[in-house]
Amino acid sequence: IGGRPVGTLSTMNHQLSVALLPRDDSDSSSSSIFDGWRLHHAPTTHVVRAPLVLADPLDASGVTKKVQNDLDGSWLEITEEDNFYNSHEMMGAIVMIERGGGIPFRDKVRRAQLAGAVGVVIMDHENGGCTKEWRQGCVPGGSKLNGEGFGYQDKKMAWESIETPTLLITKEDGEQIKKWIGAPLM
Repeated sequence: IGGRPVGTLSTMNHQLSVALLPRDDSDSSSSSIFDGWRLHHAPTTHVVRAPLVLADPLDASGVTKKVQNDLDGSWLEITEEDNFYNSHEMMGAIVMIERGGGIPFRDKVRRAQLAGAVGVVIMDHENGGCTKEWRQGCVPGGSKLNGEGFGYQDKKMAWESIETPTLLITKEDGEQIKKWIGAPLM
């Protein structure tokens, strides 16, 4: 497809619009709109427009580094949970993160916010888990039809420091966006 993806995330409309801007001087561009489900504890009237990037690691599980033990010279692997391999790309961007990996939604959004993201899109990790109807089986405890966002039953204090507009999308839509970004399918 060959364009630079720019996203417009609207928590009010529960939508992510993705425009593929031309990589060269041509006038050709294309766009698509994806329906989603906003996070209950994030701002609900925000619209942000920014480059769209994938988190690395995609599930926001943190960066694993090898460090040498000063005592015996052996090598240890440590995980820096709040870091991403591409934090520099996330500053001022809308970041797409995959659901799962044992990382709660709150931690995924908080980690992206710490990296400077202006918006977060969480892609479901199972085909059929979340569908365009956004029923209870997707994220138990909330109902988009009732005007509630996902994470509705979470305690408000758990989300107090998180101010980043966040949207949940289906795996199918997430895989399409990953193709546009040029990421390998997982």
